[in-house]
Amino acid sequence: MGILASWVVWIIFRWQKIPPECHRQRNCQLTMVASSIAITLLFSFAPFVDWGAHLGGAIMGLLLALVLLTDQLDNKAHARIIRIASMAAGSNQTYAFDSHIYRNTEYNNPCQYQITNQ
Repeated sequence: MGILASWVVWIIFRWQKIPPECHRQRNCQLTMVASSIAITLLFSFAPFVDWGAHLGGAIMGLLLALVLLTDQLDNKAHARIIRIASMAAGSNQTYAFDSHIYRNTEYNNPCQYQITNQ
């Protein structure tokens, strides 16, 4: 999901740089990637599939692409603002995830499947 989300960012950042003869291909590519994201998110709610992992991967892929691909933008001030905001949002999501795992994990038995000799 992260790769698909970052692909959308790349298409949008290069939107004006695509020559007019390639606009149909660009629009088709964006439609296919958006459809793939929608289908994957729909199937994420199937049994034994972690929808949180897919959604988190999509969000982090989007944020990481915003950080790494801002050099494609022509306005450097906007690129700097987007890069800083994306890094802050990514750090915030990572902190929220880590604190959620820390609060909801029992550390008295870190490996519940550990085989012990009896």
